[in-house]
Amino acid sequence: MLAVGIIGIVLMLLLPRFLQSIAETINQQPTKSIGWGFGGFIAFLLLIILTGGSLIGSILIPIAALIIGLVKLIGINAISLFLGEKILRNRRYSIP
Repeated sequence: MLAVGIIGIVLMLLLPRFLQSIAETINQQPTKSIGWGFGGFIAFLLLIILTGGSLIGSILIPIAALIIGLVKLIGINAISLFLGEKILRNRRYSIP
């Protein structure tokens, strides 16, 4: 979790507009975002099932796993940004 947090900070410093646009898309079209996520997961599973025992699979599966891992990191950080903005927006500051 610490590594994901550090990667998230680095991504926010390097790609703030990209992560912000993903967070806005999640806010505006949540069902479409969830659908793309599940669709990508199912496509990855089909790739593993259909090419698992072949020479092509031995090349494609590690590349696809790397891409899925990178997309997962970006997605986790974008969702965290979205949730953080929602929490801070709804929080009321009171002065004692």
